[in-house]
Order: sequence, then structure tokens, then C-alpha cells
Amino acid sequence: MKSINIIYSNRDELIKFISEQNLNNANNILVQIFSGILDKNLIQSIVNILKENIKNVKIIGSSTDGEIIDGEVTNNQIILNFNIFENTQIETILLKKSTNSYKLGQELATKLITSNTKLIITFADALNVNGEEYIKGIQSISNVFIAGGLAGDNGLFKETFVFNEKEIITNGCVGVSLNSDTLKVSNEFGFNWEGIGKIMHITKSKGNIVYEIDGKTPVEIYRHYFGEDVAKDVVKIGVEFPLIIKKDNISIARAVVGQNDDGSLIFAGNINTGEKVQFGYGNIESILQKDEILFQNLKNFDIESIFIYSCMARRRFLGKMIESEVKPFSKIATVSGFFTYGEFFTFNNKNQFFNQTMTVLLLSESENKHIIPKENIEIEKSELLTLKALTNLIQATSHELMELNNSLEEKVNQKTEQIKAKNIELEYLYYHDSLTDLPNKFLLEKDLKENEFFGSLLIDIKNFSSINDMYGELIGDEVLKAFSKQLQLIASKYNCSLYRVGNDQFITINYNNQVVCRNVKNSIFEMLHSEPIIITADNNLISIHLSARISLVKKFYHDIKLKADLALNYAKEKNLDFVEYSEELELEAKLEKEIKTIAMVKKAIKEDRVLPVFQRIKKEDGDTYECLVRIKEDDKLLSPYFFLDTIMHTNYYYDITKIMIKKSFEAFKDRKETISINFSFKDIENEEIIEYLISNIKQYDMYSRVIIELLESENINNFENVQKFIDKIKEYGVKIAIDDFGTGYSNFIYLAKMKPDFIKIDGSLIKHIDKDHQSFIITKHINNFAKELGCKTIAEFVHNKNVCNKVTELNVDGFQGYFVEEPHTL
Repeated sequence: MKSINIIYSNRDELIKFISEQNLNNANNILVQIFSGILDKNLIQSIVNILKENIKNVKIIGSSTDGEIIDGEVTNNQIILNFNIFENTQIETILLKKSTNSYKLGQELATKLITSNTKLIITFADALNVNGEEYIKGIQSISNVFIAGGLAGDNGLFKETFVFNEKEIITNGCVGVSLNSDTLKVSNEFGFNWEGIGKIMHITKSKGNIVYEIDGKTPVEIYRHYFGEDVAKDVVKIGVEFPLIIKKDNISIARAVVGQNDDGSLIFAGNINTGEKVQFGYGNIESILQKDEILFQNLKNFDIESIFIYSCMARRRFLGKMIESEVKPFSKIATVSGFFTYGEFFTFNNKNQFFNQTMTVLLLSESENKHIIPKENIEIEKSELLTLKALTNLIQATSHELMELNNSLEEKVNQKTEQIKAKNIELEYLYYHDSLTDLPNKFLLEKDLKENEFFGSLLIDIKNFSSINDMYGELIGDEVLKAFSKQLQLIASKYNCSLYRVGNDQFITINYNNQVVCRNVKNSIFEMLHSEPIIITADNNLISIHLSARISLVKKFYHDIKLKADLALNYAKEKNLDFVEYSEELELEAKLEKEIKTIAMVKKAIKEDRVLPVFQRIKKEDGDTYECLVRIKEDDKLLSPYFFLDTIMHTNYYYDITKIMIKKSFEAFKDRKETISINFSFKDIENEEIIEYLISNIKQYDMYSRVIIELLESENINNFENVQKFIDKIKEYGVKIAIDDFGTGYSNFIYLAKMKPDFIKIDGSLIKHIDKDHQSFIITKHINNFAKELGCKTIAEFVHNKNVCNKVTELNVDGFQGYFVEEPHTL
């Protein structure tokens, strides 16, 4: 074989070179292109020149972090290496990464390797291909000799690329197979990076991404040891000071090729959780010794061509001295190559992925071609004295630190044993409930991650707070302990695990089979119905009957606790004692909708987009305007139907009540009409809301001009609080209206006790009163009853003239609806 190198200058010079070297007619030629110029258009034009002027030319190439041509190292140049083979067949392939790096390697090996393949030279994109997984993929198909490396981009770590005679790609690999019965292949490598400082442990990683070292992010570790200013560019410092690990009994480095926002780092190859690592530094003394041995070994090989694929870190560490490594090779044979972001190598019949390594590939086709250099090979050492001195200083300091660490290690081990004992105690306390001694929610989360399970029951004691209110918390605690013991007996019977996950909530997890959940549920209900909790207090026996609500999740879900909670909330809404979670209930979708609604309301409040609209109530003694809440959203006014029920259990509900009071009073402070504002019984029970209402009546001088509309419903279950509210606000001239009367509960007894000023007859009765005689009769009786109580009546949903005529016929006192006036802003 014959190898020739050239630095590309321009089109004409390249064509001239091809002609002078008589390459036009070469039938079996491989061109390697190593480009430090990151201009893909320029590279494509060079490829086109080669294809136009060399018949059947095969090309592989890569972007670089420096180039090697004979005894020189260049930057930002394009090197073309021509190899003319006599008895070797060449096949190239370019593959885009479609799934993962391992499968990419498998695909390349499958498509390139034949029965007489002696060598694969391959280059891969460094930023998207995991070099170690890629090599493992090749190894899974064959242990054929490999060489090459990951593409570079002059230390920018922004975009690397590879190419062949057909295409240039930025996410994939290129390879060439050399197929021959006579080709001789050998290799050597020099590493000579050594560990320094303390041994650290990888505490969290996945593939080539390291998330934690000794419990801290890798960025924090580099910042701690190399300083804030230096560590601002962690990727570059992580190339020159990689992590050293042991693989297959050899020390190899893993250089940084990328940084994530969470402080994790991307390495050129895998680093597994649990592996021990140290920072690496280049040992100049070792480098020189290894290189001398390497050159002596070369005398044993027949060599026609030498390819060097060396790490960018060596070039950057040695600086101008890097030529001391590569120059002597040019005295033996033609040399070419480039500086990579990771090197591919075959060692002990196994393919490896290296960093910080100089790999040397030796090729020859000729028989008995034994080349001995004409002069002794010596490395220039004089200019390396400073680096050598620095290396010795690092080694000596590191040795002293190691001795100090050893003296401290025994003391640390003694202290560690004491801490372990204490940690066992603390761990138990952390994972168990202090009251019942049951496993708690933290142990539940841990167990669910580590074990497969087949079902869960979430048990919620109904109205447990009333027990604390009636008997006190000490008695309440005793009830919980007694109840937990009863649950534990049932759980143990069915081989389930029991956890306390809330003040009055417990959960059973079945780790064995799917059958027992319903048996556990039935046993719990049976126990609750038949056995009261007996507590001794002050020598007295207290018998307390508990009731519970239970949700069942009987399939495996990663978020089983969330699904149990959703099902339990559904049971509460539907007033059920038991519900089984089902995807058909669409509880997650409902939750997601509620979350979005709450977020929308929160944002509307913050941006002052909650506003009142006003609908006229026509009355003989003067009109009233009902204040109705709306949220302005995308130039539309959303009615309470879209958000009020969702926020009822949040503080945003009270925020909106306050906004309605403030803005409605502000709008009518200089007018004479009365206004009505809707209050729920949730508002009545909130002292802060009541005081806010009164303070605004005073501030805006709205005495005797406010009507509070109370929603008539079965929620009137604490009449004492309702009456207390009515008595208090009537001192300020506020009148009371019962809203939507005639639907739902319609409790006439409470109505008689409350003696409201107005009764608003529900629209469901009014809207068809002109056509539905039954509605007419019911409305007539409500109106007569109200008049007998001394209450005025208002008909809602008066939407056309016929309805208006009917309610007029009944002598209703007021009218409200779209026929009277639509809601509007002022």
C-alpha cells in the first residue's frame, strides 16, 4: 500500500496534486479527510473534486480539534490522506442515528463486516453519539480490529460532523472496512493520565450522564476543586481534567462533552453509579517513558502507513510540545490523523473507548517489509522540563495527602460506625409514625419504588375532627391508636402492608396477589359496623363508633396514591362509602381541568380581570341591580358556571367575594338604586367576609341599599349561624333575599324562621309558566305563602312577554330576566 498526505489550499492545487501523483486511475483508494475548518459547504466541494477526478474513490472524514500530517500538528486546516491499496477491498458506509448509540454500532458492524474484514476505521459525531455504547454495539457483532474516534469542533462543543463520499451528517457515524487476506494490522496506545486528589463516588448516573458525585452535582464538584472562575466553562476544564476510572483492569479517562441546566454533565463514555473516580492529570514523566517504549516496539512491525487518532486533551495539555509525541512517527512511515473527542481502540482482543489517549494504527500490505529507522528515535525533552517539574510536584503533594488521608481513615471509620448506629435509629423514626408506630408515607413512597404491588385501599375516617372537638385531642389520639391496631390485624390476616398517610387516613398495599383487596375492604366495614372503639379516660369508658370511606385501586400504577386520593374525593362528592378507581371515571382529566381553572382564576385576580355585571330587577318600589361575577378571558366574559364550583374550596373564592363587594359598591356609591349580592353559606360562616362587608357598607355609605341573596338549599343545616348573620347585618339596613326558591330542598320551616325580605322564585318554574300549568300552580302557592309571611316575591328568568304576563297575573312583586334587561357592565 502507499500513503500520501496533502494540506488543502484550493481546487486547482488539489486537482494538480491528484494528477501528479497519478491518482486518477487508482482503482482501490481510500481518502481520509480531517477538517479543522468547520465549513460543510467547503468540505462538500472538496468531496466533489475527489469524486470527479478519482474513479470509485472511497472517502471518510471528520471535523477535528486539530490535525496531524507527518511530523506536524496543525489547527484549522484540512488534511487529505490518500491510501492506495493493492490487495485490500474497501467499503464505506454512513449511518444516521435513529434510536440509540448501541444499535448504531450494531448496524454499522452488521453492514460493513465480512469474512475477511481486517479492520474498521470509524468516526462518529461526539455530541449525539455515546462513544462507549457505540463501541459496545460493534463488539456485540464482532471483535474485529477498530480504530478512529469521535469528531471534534475545535473545543466549541456546539456541532461536530462526519461524512463519506455521499453525505455530511451531524448525528451519526461513518465507517470504512478494509477487507483483505494479506493486510497486516497492529496498534499501540499511550494514556499516561493519572488520578489526583481524593477518591470520589458516582452517586447518581445514567449512561454517560452523571447527575451526582458524592451527593453533589458534578458542576458543584468541579467548581469546588477548580474555583469559580475556572469552572465557568466546565466543559473545557472537564476535558483537560477528566474523571479517571478503572475498566477491565486498565485506567481510562472520561472527558466532559456537555453540560445540562440541572448541574449534571455529559461525558464521552459511560460512568456507572457506584464507580470510584478521581480527577485526572497528564503525567509528563510517564508520557515520555511510554512514548520511548512505544517507538522501540514499532521496530518489530512491518509498517507502510501510520494513522494517529489522539485526544484533544493531550494537545491542549502539552501545547506546542504535542509535536514531541507525533514527530518521531514520521521517521518511520507516512503519518496522518486528527485530535478527537474520544478514541476507538482494540485492546486484548476487545474493543474499547478511550479519552486522553494517543492511539496509533499501523498498516502494511507487503510481505517481509521490515523497516528500521535510519536514526534513533528520540523525543525532544528540553522544552518539557517545566511540565515535568509540575508533574513531580503534583505527585509528591498527592502522596503526602494520601498518607494524611490514611492516618485519618481509621478515626473516620470509628466515627462512621457510631454514626451508622445512630442513623439506623433516625431512619426508623423517619420512616414510622410516632403515634401509631406504623410505617408512614415516606416509607410508602420508598416501598412503592422498590416493589411490585397488586392493589391498594385508602381508608379515610369520616368526620374525625368532630371527635377531637368533642373529647379533646388526647382522646382522639387514643382512638387513632386503637383503630390502627384493628386495621393492622386485618392487614396481617391478608398479608397486606399498612401505612398511616395522614391524620385520619391509612392505606393498605397488597404486594402478593389481586384477590384480597375486596376481602380487606369487607373486613374493615364489618369491623366498623360491629365493634365500637372503647377508650378509658378518667376511669370512665368511652364508646366511639367510627365510620369510614374507602377507595380501591386494584391495578398497578406508578402514582397509585394519587389515584386512590382521586377516587376518595370522588366518593366524597357522590356521598359514597366505597368507590373503585376506574379510568372510565376520567378523574385525572377532571383534576387537570380543575388545576387549569384554578390557575386561570388566580391569574385573573392578579391581573384585575374579575368584574361585576349588573342585571336589573324591576320592582314597583324602585329597581334593584343584581351584581353578577364575571371573569374577562380573551375578550369574553366567563360566567360563574365555568369556575365557581372549582374554586369553592380555595381562598380564591373569598378573594372573589371581596372583589365583588368592593367593585359593586364602588359602581353604585353615587347612585340611588339598591344592589343585591350573592352570598353562599360558606360566606356566612367566614367572619372575615362579614366584617369586610360591613366595613365597605360604612366606607361607601351603602346603608339600607344592599340586599344579600342567600342560595336556598339543603346546606341550611346550621340555622343558628344563619340567624346570627341576618341579625348582625340588618343593623346596617341590609335586606335578605332567598335565591332560587322552589328547587332543591325548599325548606318552608326555615323560611318561616328566617323571615326574609324577598323570595326569588327559581327560573326552572318561571321559564315555562306560560305553557306548564303545574309550574303555574306551584309558583302561585309559593307567591301566596310568601305574601302571608310578609315577603315580597321576584320572578327570575322572565325571558318573553307571555311569561311576563303570567307572573303579572300572579301579582308577583318584581321581575328579572332577559325580557326585562340583560346583564351588562356600567
